[in-house]
Amino acid sequence: MKQQKERALVQWTEWSISHYRKALLLVLGITVLLGIGLIFLKTEMTFFSILPRHSKQVQDFERITNEFASASQIIVAVDARNIEDHKEAEALVRQTIAQMITEFESPRWKDMLEGSTTGIDTDFVRAHGMMLSDPEDQDRMIKIYSNPDLLPFITHL
Repeated sequence: MKQQKERALVQWTEWSISHYRKALLLVLGITVLLGIGLIFLKTEMTFFSILPRHSKQVQDFERITNEFASASQIIVAVDARNIEDHKEAEALVRQTIAQMITEFESPRWKDMLEGSTTGIDTDFVRAHGMMLSDPEDQDRMIKIYSNPDLLPFITHL
């Protein structure tokens, strides 16, 4: 097998030396074809580019991410626990949050951020979060989380 490969390379080398114009045209043709292919090449730098597009879960997740801004968010926590005066700590946290929102809503961040909020309605998420999933997934989640012991959890998982 190795000798066949070596013989093929030697034959290609000898042919390309004796027919250098044809070899040059062949290489030029390959380059043109690859150049045409390069025009249609598209890179996608998102999390979804590595997931299977035909999967229903991926399509649902992409829809949720596009329709609900809080599904793909960055959470910033302001910690003022080291300040002993609670009123001063609360005022400092509120002032810091207001400054951050003013900064992140400036034109400088317009291309990178869609918006900023000071909190999420956790009661709404608790009440309606599972409505976005299929009934089969809801039943499976109920089975998984119905018993917090390790063995039933792993069995249902």
